[in-house]
Amino acid sequence: MFLQRTGDRSDAVFLNGDYAFHSFQVDVTHDWKGLALTDCDVVVDVSSAFDTENQWPTPGAIAINSKGAELGVIVRDPHGFTDKAELALDIQVPNITPSLEVSFRRWAFRVQEGDVAQLLWIEALSDSGH
Repeated sequence: MFLQRTGDRSDAVFLNGDYAFHSFQVDVTHDWKGLALTDCDVVVDVSSAFDTENQWPTPGAIAINSKGAELGVIVRDPHGFTDKAELALDIQVPNITPSLEVSFRRWAFRVQEGDVAQLLWIEALSDSGH
């Protein structure tokens, strides 16, 4: 599970399993279990790049555009239906021309300890959503 706090809002995203890339707002005081990565970078596999302009977000893919970096997620509306959305990520990315957008199906959290980097690779869902 990935937790991100932005301003007064905290969001959680499942990274694997039956609910991979489902996102929901959370109370950060809840007793969450798992690996806590507090000082990490995000890296992308450039060979997994694809054009996402004028497409719905791909769940699990990271999009880089003029707004920054966004993670494709699945959310529930108030009626219980699911929809694809983009969760803005609080990571630094280079400036990009406003009309351009590129997404990456494969990316990783990178944790650096001295000269050793550990990577936790994440793979987006296929276009069919599975």
